[in-house]
Amino acid sequence: MNEKATQIRTEASRAAKLSSEAVEAMKAGNFNLSRTLIKDAVEAGRICQSLIKEKENQSSSKGENLKF
Repeated sequence: MNEKATQIRTEASRAAKLSSEAVEAMKAGNFNLSRTLIKDAVEAGRICQSLIKEKENQSSSKGENLKF
């Protein structure tokens, strides 16, 4: 697996973890923490999407299939 795929997996995992933590914080009534965690999860998701697009562009220019 190359570096870009590793970054994609890392950011996707980070987004999922932060999202879960935000839900738990909301259930506990800690809305400020929940909001902060959701913002961080959204940012991690955006980074992940950006990395995927970069990988797609690299792969299409080389004629490769995407593998994560």
